[in-house]
Amino acid sequence: MRKKVPHLGLTAAALCATAGFTVTTVDAAPTISCDTALEAPFAAAVAMIASNPTTARRAFRRMAADHPACAILHWGLAETAGDTAERRSEWLNAVYYGATSGATREEWDLISSVAPDRK
Repeated sequence: MRKKVPHLGLTAAALCATAGFTVTTVDAAPTISCDTALEAPFAAAVAMIASNPTTARRAFRRMAADHPACAILHWGLAETAGDTAERRSEWLNAVYYGATSGATREEWDLISSVAPDRK
């Protein structure tokens, strides 16, 4: 189920440039814009987030080691972060790589969902 969030906060909106974006929950893994070969392992990691976030985090780290500029992988690392500082750091990485590598609208929606002022 997708949910609309009425307010992201000025900082998240400014940094993500998400003026018209809708923040969503993850129903299914999105298409990966940086490397389509990552779609299956990414989908598996996303499926693990709720039941086993530690294992999901390890999977995101393995993928990010080979694809450090892939914004959506940094979303996964932010989503599974153990503390606020780490979450913010990975979110900033996701914003940076999303802006420089051309993240899709669907990826921006997910990146926006882990903005520091969201949780």
